[in-house]
Amino acid sequence: MGISSTSRPALSPRVVIGSLIIKHLCNLVEREAVDQMSENIYMQYFLGYSSFTNEPPFDASLFVEFRKRLGMENVNAINERIMALKTHVEALKK
Repeated sequence: MGISSTSRPALSPRVVIGSLIIKHLCNLVEREAVDQMSENIYMQYFLGYSSFTNEPPFDASLFVEFRKRLGMENVNAINERIMALKTHVEALKK
């Protein structure tokens, strides 16, 4: 990961998009999503981590920044696709 102008490590796009997917598929609020990601080895693997860590991947307030940078149109398109996939998976389970 590179260092941004604010001296913080940049988040990979996989972590950003993966965290949005986890948040919406699991119906979690921002803080719950970050807590789950810091406690669940499977979620960390999904996000591209090479080993388990107890550290949160980022502060929950960054979800707001994700939405700003991606733009509402893109966030809505991602959300719609996630919900369509979730509906499809639930239909397959029945």
